[in-house]
Order: sequence, then C-alpha cells, then structure tokens
Amino acid sequence: AGYVVVGDGNILRVFDADKGNEQWRVKAKWCLESLAICDKVIYVGERGLSSDENFLSAFDLETGAKKWQKAFPNPPVFYPAIAEGTIIAMTQRNQFLGMLAAICSPNFFDSTLVAIDCLNGSVKWQASKIPGPAINSPILHENIVFMPYRKGISAHDIETGEGLWRW
Repeated sequence: AGYVVVGDGNILRVFDADKGNEQWRVKAKWCLESLAICDKVIYVGERGLSSDENFLSAFDLETGAKKWQKAFPNPPVFYPAIAEGTIIAMTQRNQFLGMLAAICSPNFFDSTLVAIDCLNGSVKWQASKIPGPAINSPILHENIVFMPYRKGISAHDIETGEGLWRW
C-alpha cells in the first residue's frame, strides 16, 4: 500500500493509493508552492503575502502530524532535492509572480540556494545569491548541487554551499 500526495491550492491531501480514500488533509494559510517526500516525511513550501509568511514545513506521511516549520523571508520555489538528511531548496523573491518572474525578468537577481536539516528544519548553509531567477529544481550529483537559473547554471559543494563554478 502506498500514498498519493496532492497539493491543492492551500490544502495538502494524502490518499491511499490502492483504494483512493483520503487519509488526511492539512489546510495551510497560503498557497502550497512546492513539495517533496523522503523517508515517510512530506516537505511542503508555502508562499504567503509577506516576508514572514513563507514556510517550509515537514509532515509525517502516515499521520499528517506536523514535525516542524521553518520561516523564510523568501518562499521556497520549485521542488527541493533531498540527499542524506538534507533538503536543498531555492528561495526566491517576488511573492506573487513566481515562474512568471523567472521567465520575464532577466534582471531579477534575488534567488538563494539553502540547505536545511531534514530532522529539525535548521539551516545548514545558505549560498550567496544566485545570479538570476531559478528556473528549475536543484539537481544533485555525487557531492555537487547544480542550480539552473535564467541565464546559466551554478555548481555548489553539497556540504558547504560554496560556489564551485558558474556558466
């Protein structure tokens, strides 16, 4: 038996994959921006109306119990990558335009790559600003995080966030 996880506006729903029964739901205050699942935990990014209303939250997949919630000045966007107990996410300015800003605004330079501890939501590291808006999720390969952005891609050390190169 498995689960189907759906972000529906501001509602996170979990269904039994075999029978289609809704197992549980959680209503967020704002829009669900991103989600990822690892080790029976759902990680959900929430985009609010102001800088103190953007969150990354962790929920138990089976029960819906909230494990932790971390506020960010800019919302987590796209789907985070997860490896060895660390969530790699991109936060991006502009509360309302999201992907539209990434496509239409070549001078929009306020995206930040951040590594978060899966167990408690604490920030392990935060990379320097990415030189352009994010256009996709972080990509992990061995000990490197690759971050595609509007005009290129950057490579970062997975342990420290240190920039290795940019194109």
